[in-house]
Amino acid sequence: MKRLLLSFVMLALVLTACSKDEGQPANAEPKEPKTEESKQAEKEAKAEKPAESYTPKEVSYYEIKGSERELTEIEQEMLRHPGIFSSDNYDEAKVKEALDELPDNLTEEQYVEELKYLFTEDYHEELETLLTFDSTIEVDIDRPDETVNAPTLKTAHYAILVDASGSMAAKVGGKTRMEAAKEAVMEFAEQIPENATISLRVYGHKGSNSNADKALSCDSTEVLYNNSFEAAGFQNALSQVKPVGWTPIALGLQMVKEDIPEGTDDVVVYVVSDGIETCDGDPVQEAKTLVSADIQTVVNIIGFDVDNEGQKLLKEVANAGNGEFTYVNSEQDLKKYMRAQYEEIQKRWYEWKEAGKKQAYEIKEEKKI
Repeated sequence: MKRLLLSFVMLALVLTACSKDEGQPANAEPKEPKTEESKQAEKEAKAEKPAESYTPKEVSYYEIKGSERELTEIEQEMLRHPGIFSSDNYDEAKVKEALDELPDNLTEEQYVEELKYLFTEDYHEELETLLTFDSTIEVDIDRPDETVNAPTLKTAHYAILVDASGSMAAKVGGKTRMEAAKEAVMEFAEQIPENATISLRVYGHKGSNSNADKALSCDSTEVLYNNSFEAAGFQNALSQVKPVGWTPIALGLQMVKEDIPEGTDDVVVYVVSDGIETCDGDPVQEAKTLVSADIQTVVNIIGFDVDNEGQKLLKEVANAGNGEFTYVNSEQDLKKYMRAQYEEIQKRWYEWKEAGKKQAYEIKEEKKI
């Protein structure tokens, strides 16, 4: 068996040698190896062949709107429409077939263009993000809902109406009601936001609280201050208020509309009084009229040492004005109330600011991504 296998191997070797000899002509001379000069000459000859049959591919580009500068060459190239074998369209067999179909005499630049036509990826969305990226961060948080105590800061107006009736001269804790009211109002005014405006209106400040002067006093109301807060000016206006006459609350509410600056969005009215309407007016109706206007307005009534009947009537006025009635019977109570109003304003704006900071952080993180 071994002899038979060895015979087959020997026969195969002989046949192989014979076939090699038959493939070589008897008089063939061995080829000389190519020199470096001949190789270079062939290369140059091939490169100089004109690409007569080559037709450049038509290239399409995406357009970017919103870019404020001219695109660079690289950026323009990144806007090319994707190649036929880009991304998920890649097919190795088809790629080889397409490459084989390319002419042999392409220049380097032409070959690169062909490769772009085949393989360019789609970058236009990413490039648009880069070119139109806005690094600014703007938040959109609604301002506090300050329907009662603290209106919108930029367009807020605080209207303070002070009762100048003769009963405000009564003593409470060593001071007159008027003195205590002035101190509390001044302390509140000092705390309002810088961009807000404030007005001081007095009513019933003319004549006296006698029957003879009733008509004069009931027809008297005057705005003594109306501007951004300035301590000296506001203090001077307060010093002019003297407790002398009757109590025309309705007239004060009716005329306070003239104190609201143009462009104001929200108004809070504070009425400081030690009694009810004594001039035959209808303060409930005037409060309703005031809050029914386009400007968001509320009317808060501060009853200073008012009896039970007076509290009931003043509460009706506050309800009509979408506000609140607060009874105070001392200077400390009055200051405490006005201070609480200021703290509520501060609280609402702190919450608004914190909400804005939170949203700004979230927007910043999105932009970073």
